[in-house]
Amino acid sequence: MYPCASKPYVKTIRSVVDACADCDTCRFLMDESCSMFPELFRLWDRERRDRQPVTEEELRYLAGLCTMCGLCPCPDIRAGLIRGKTERVQAEGMPLAIRLLADVQTFGRLGSLAPGMANRFLSLAPAARLAKKIARVHPRRRLPRLPAESFFAWARRRGLARMPSSPIA
Repeated sequence: MYPCASKPYVKTIRSVVDACADCDTCRFLMDESCSMFPELFRLWDRERRDRQPVTEEELRYLAGLCTMCGLCPCPDIRAGLIRGKTERVQAEGMPLAIRLLADVQTFGRLGSLAPGMANRFLSLAPAARLAKKIARVHPRRRLPRLPAESFFAWARRRGLARMPSSPIA
């Protein structure tokens, strides 16, 4: 038993690391295509060479590197990481920053209430820094401006919101 494997999601992600690194087929195939595999093999090699176990924080980071792009040839890797991430959210909940960024409809609806005011507020450096910190957006990343009108209002104004006259085949 590894010292960091006390939580179910850590055990799940650790099992992915063990199975994947033990197979070793993708070590050189995925070097440039994926940011997770080089890190996985770096941690695996360090653990074997220095007897320094992979920590829970490193496993969490490793799982976060996987974008579920589908390039890895083994579907068990993606399935295991999805299961581990799901177990983590069930145990710890979804971080606020991810919930904010993932709920595009609510965020858009709130922004459409007063887009000019929101844009002016976010143009102030302290407010932009705070918003980026809360949403865990890189400090040098530019925040997009909110549009003055919603997409649906824009489409109605251009006559694009009407139903087609004949059924689409």
